[in-house]
Amino acid sequence: MYPNEHYKRAIEERYSSIVPQSGLRAVPMAHLGALPATRNARDFEVDFRYIDVPSLCEVSADARWSWLEGSGLLRDLKARSAVTSKRQKGGAETSATDNLLAASQTVCTCDACCHGNLDPGNVLVTDDGYLLVGWDLARIAPRVYDEFSIVFHPDIPTSIENRLVQFEDLVARHDDSCPLRSADSVDVAYMLLEAKIKDCASWGDSPEANRLVASYSDMLAELKGYRASTMAEN
Repeated sequence: MYPNEHYKRAIEERYSSIVPQSGLRAVPMAHLGALPATRNARDFEVDFRYIDVPSLCEVSADARWSWLEGSGLLRDLKARSAVTSKRQKGGAETSATDNLLAASQTVCTCDACCHGNLDPGNVLVTDDGYLLVGWDLARIAPRVYDEFSIVFHPDIPTSIENRLVQFEDLVARHDDSCPLRSADSVDVAYMLLEAKIKDCASWGDSPEANRLVASYSDMLAELKGYRASTMAEN
């Protein structure tokens, strides 16, 4: 679902290889019979279709990181064009607390069309690559917002070293004037992880919120250990 035509056009232009079918959303098969072929949302047509492919969450946990590295998603995140516009606090729908977005805006000055909720559940694994769904929070935002969200997601297990390598590779494609280009990646990851933990905690006392708070906190502890070990080596 696109909040308005501006975002729809921006998504189609900036993510042409990611969104081959405009307005596509995945819905459970059980709900398919109750949905019309198209539904009007805020005067814009939305397509609902069943997509018979797994999400990244359904891939074996130990294979998710290698899939991410080879899927083309990281390549396409790097290839996004810069968007010149006034910064917006969010799209049509923004969570009451978005510490990650606020933190991203303090460290990254180059904006792009962002998915806004780039987690493994919104990445569909197809035969020829991937498809992103769940564009409800699409917005113009700092490039790092999407990049951090997928590379540091705890449901894609890997070492903190691997995450930092990919993160630094993504940041290397930012505008030359972006403060991230000269920032310490560990410091930035630490700040963004703290912001994400606050966001998850703000969701309330639910099993999923508690799980994510614990998972991101474990990653933060791993990052602290990595920093301590590298300082000891030096």
